[in-house]
Amino acid sequence: MINLNFEIQVLAFKRYIKTGRFRGVSRVSRELCSAFARHPQVNLRYSACSSFFILDTFLEVQKELFLPKAPFLYDHLLEAITRKKRKEEIESYLEVLTINSWQMEQSDILFYPAPRYDFLSRSLIHTKKKQVILVHDLMINKFPEYYETHLAYHSRKLLMGMKELPLLITVSESTKYDLLEEIDYPEERVAVAPLAADSKRFYPQVKGNDKVYVKYGIPCKKYFFCLSPFTVLKNVRFLIESFLNLISQEGIDDLCLVLSGSQHSFDNTEAFDIFKIMEHPLAQKYIRITGAVDDEDLIHLYSQAIALVFPSLYEGFGLPPLESMQCGTPVISSNRSSLPEVVGDAGILLDPSDSDTWSEAMWTLYKDKNKRKEFSQKGVERAKNFSWDKTAQTITQEIQEYVL
Repeated sequence: MINLNFEIQVLAFKRYIKTGRFRGVSRVSRELCSAFARHPQVNLRYSACSSFFILDTFLEVQKELFLPKAPFLYDHLLEAITRKKRKEEIESYLEVLTINSWQMEQSDILFYPAPRYDFLSRSLIHTKKKQVILVHDLMINKFPEYYETHLAYHSRKLLMGMKELPLLITVSESTKYDLLEEIDYPEERVAVAPLAADSKRFYPQVKGNDKVYVKYGIPCKKYFFCLSPFTVLKNVRFLIESFLNLISQEGIDDLCLVLSGSQHSFDNTEAFDIFKIMEHPLAQKYIRITGAVDDEDLIHLYSQAIALVFPSLYEGFGLPPLESMQCGTPVISSNRSSLPEVVGDAGILLDPSDSDTWSEAMWTLYKDKNKRKEFSQKGVERAKNFSWDKTAQTITQEIQEYVL
């Protein structure tokens, strides 16, 4: 049995709690919590490394996100004691409440679902030998020109700190390769645990939901869907141009492109360029920018789309293509970084700089119902290779072999 402390800080952001819109690392964290709770060899406990994460916040997170019940081991003894008067109310939510920092030493592992700078200063409570980090991507290190200087500096410092850990886990072979290019670390101690899509949230739906079309102002029943923030590496501007070329050349008047993504991630320069393109009459008529979408609406937007179009220049894994395949929706994806590992031969993989091939692929799926059915079936089968229980099992096995 592994006593695993799950660092839950990433789930504490108010925008996640209030909107229920979980993407990327936050979605991974939530699903892994549940998978570890189901695992017969894991004794799950939560912890938070930041003093900004108070007990009240944890209670809100656990209640609103339906996280499995587990003890919360609190690092910040002084702040916890000042809130001791609320102990009875707190214990009504938790099976166990512990505010003694020394009990953290009883844990086998402190697990970070994403790299955090905090782990470098945690040695007073956890020796670095007990810490395990899930590495999602090396985006800042590979493309520092798109980030502020201090972010690149801290990311590099974080990587150097990882060299002291007994085990690193990545979400794809591509990310593992990128990691080993950046740091001198034993390859056998870098494990790959692919992510997954929740089968209870993402599954094929035959019938559309007209309320979703109205809610997001989608004028066409036929549409291509892209779930992505407006940043340079997501390559959304390229997609817009490819789509506009398609409808202009073929004279299509019943097809839309729906762009969804959190505005918290917008790259100001890239967003400005995209909105300039949106001034084009064809763009105004046939492209819809929805902003962030609610979790319960994603399944409808995926399922009713002709295809997901995902021209990203770099991904650590690529959850949207997997979620789309699990919904039975064909995928047209970039062939860069980790995306071939996710999509395999179940989708159309293209060079994300060749606009003509993207226009051609969209045209093929738009007009050919049989092709859509073929890729839909392939995608559903491909998605069966991924599950959160498999992810948790891989991580658990690697911890048992290299850490304990």
